[in-house]
Amino acid sequence: MGSILTVTANTHNATEDIETYLCDTTSNNVRIYLPNTTNMGQLFICKIIEASNDMDVTTPGGTVTIDGATNQNTSTLNTTFRCLFDGANYQLI
Repeated sequence: MGSILTVTANTHNATEDIETYLCDTTSNNVRIYLPNTTNMGQLFICKIIEASNDMDVTTPGGTVTIDGATNQNTSTLNTTFRCLFDGANYQLI
């Protein structure tokens, strides 16, 4: 836990060994896919560090929600989504 990764690709699958994803949207939108299932209490932090395009946080298939929605999206610089898995869905904290 506690690892940080800067993401510039248009899609990236989040893994439990990396907690924080810094999304650089200079060249394109960045979409982070959170796992549909993980350990209860698993935290993923996604922050947009360059806001030329959108950062989108979602799950594969959209059946697992993030704060009741299928995704969370922003183009506002320095917006951070802290997504905590509650055993069934993600909650923004």
